[in-house]
Amino acid sequence: MHKLYEWYKVNGLLKVVVFIIILRLVMTFCGLIAVSRIGVFDNDWNIQKSSQTNSISSTTLDMWSSWDGKWYESISKNGYISTGRPYTVHTNKDIVFFPLLPYLSSLFSFGILPHVLVGLVLSNVASIAIVGLLYALLIKRKVSKKIALLSVWLLFAHPFAFIFGAYYTEALFLMFALATLYSWHTQHKVLTFLFGVLAGLTRPVGVVLCAVGGIQMIQQKFWKQPIKQWLPNGASLTGPLVGYGLFAYYALIKTGTWSAFTEAEAEGWGRVAQIGSIVKNLFLQPFVGFNWFVFALFAWLAILLVVWQRNKIGIDLTIWTLLTLALPLSTSILGMPRYTIVLFSIPLALGFMLIKRPAYIKPLLSLLFIVQVVGFCLWVMGAQFMV
Repeated sequence: MHKLYEWYKVNGLLKVVVFIIILRLVMTFCGLIAVSRIGVFDNDWNIQKSSQTNSISSTTLDMWSSWDGKWYESISKNGYISTGRPYTVHTNKDIVFFPLLPYLSSLFSFGILPHVLVGLVLSNVASIAIVGLLYALLIKRKVSKKIALLSVWLLFAHPFAFIFGAYYTEALFLMFALATLYSWHTQHKVLTFLFGVLAGLTRPVGVVLCAVGGIQMIQQKFWKQPIKQWLPNGASLTGPLVGYGLFAYYALIKTGTWSAFTEAEAEGWGRVAQIGSIVKNLFLQPFVGFNWFVFALFAWLAILLVVWQRNKIGIDLTIWTLLTLALPLSTSILGMPRYTIVLFSIPLALGFMLIKRPAYIKPLLSLLFIVQVVGFCLWVMGAQFMV
């Protein structure tokens, strides 16, 4: 543990961790003020005075578990309620939420601790791990120390990076995704597989992790290598698929169908996966309203950044980014801003651009962190474009 602390300290990562902790405390304070003194938004964007009379500790837990966090809390406490069709607006919708975070919350609550509190601890511990894992992975990919450290700062400066501290799966997923890729780059096949399974059990986009190693194998012309060399490598990349498959098997037992996840997504949430929806969500939905414009803006910025810097971040990460965006875009553009926070290729691409313009780094980071605090306040106040 001491060696890990020293490694964080020597490489400038300890400053990032301390800053993240302070920033989240500041956001908590500002969120409490916003909810208690300003109020919350209704569906017509009118501000209503909050009627909550909860204690500060209870309100704090509620703030950091808004929106989807309530579903994870329910699954953690009660398990999956869904038993299959019919999937409606009010029933059987919880099967779309992947199980690792809520089940870990339940496990480590020991039947005593609040499940949300345990989930928040898991997310924040994962955030600290992400700092070190991202830096180590980028160094392994022969990125300079300056750009690697800047990429870490930029990852947590994302306007929606407060989600990493919430009762959401993003922090846990990114931790396991980075651990999978780091293990792959260091040729630890068993760890690559195991971390991949955990990533696949955390979020559906985990399956796309296979693309990174798969593209690298193609670039290395694996078919010219002995089968005893490339077959174990390829097998280690199947972890995310196995994780997804395990949840699908659970869904089969629970609901009677392998496809409960996609059925509930379509019938309960109104999100039908179609390739044509990607074009619609990127080119047409932005003109529907302000919310949709914000969602599309984050998707377009992500696409343009990684494509522009594709030669520097690598074709494997570029394709992984585009595929990871394509999956949710095939159903809806809702939630796109927070979906992009797990795409560490974006801060990496931005880091390559900013390193040539060092005078812009501190002002940009300062602005992004301020935007993040404001964004968190809007999020806890119920602003729909922050979902």
